[in-house]
Amino acid sequence: MCEVKQNLKNLEQRCKIFHQQQFIFIAALDRCRESAREKIKPVVNLAQVHYYLENHCFHTTDQRIIKQFLDLCRDLLDFALALEKMETEVRTAGGALIICKTLLSLQNDLTCIRARFPHDEVNHLSVDEAKNWYGGIVSLIPTVVDNLKRAIATLEKPKPTAHLERSSNGTCPVPKKADTPEFMECHSTGVQTGVTIKSPTKPCVPTGGVRKRFRPAWKPSSRYHF
Repeated sequence: MCEVKQNLKNLEQRCKIFHQQQFIFIAALDRCRESAREKIKPVVNLAQVHYYLENHCFHTTDQRIIKQFLDLCRDLLDFALALEKMETEVRTAGGALIICKTLLSLQNDLTCIRARFPHDEVNHLSVDEAKNWYGGIVSLIPTVVDNLKRAIATLEKPKPTAHLERSSNGTCPVPKKADTPEFMECHSTGVQTGVTIKSPTKPCVPTGGVRKRFRPAWKPSSRYHF
């Protein structure tokens, strides 16, 4: 787990470096959208960014920053897949890894996601850019990193232990499983299940009107009256 944390720390450092170049990234996307004649369309998904890089990116600086963004997204996806392999039946990362893989898929629509505080990527955009064009694409990396941190925190939680019954001498014995012979031996009396046990000595006495209905028939007294 220490190695996993160190890898995530390295990815976070790369994310910070890319965040410092966000204005260059937005300018590169803007030129690509203009070349593709898609100025009225927002940047929807990663597939669109790939398309811009391969067909409408002609400046060396634009190619470098867009390739840096796509490489970072690819490495984040590889990290999420590596975390998924660490999951077991006992320790799971919940839905955090599923969210990461969904966000980083090529065709996933990113227009609705927005990075929240303490992230300020969206705040560095103009109002029009944040609302309509680039709010989702700049929110992708910080949102994925937050979910990866949540997944690691979930995987680090200790294994849940069963409630132990304290014995009379003050020790806590290991609980017996329902399918072990010791469990069946301890619960062999009463009913045939080990979940709920009724006392075999206590009869079931009806109450209320049922008690009156099953009263014994009247018998005459044994005394003779003369």
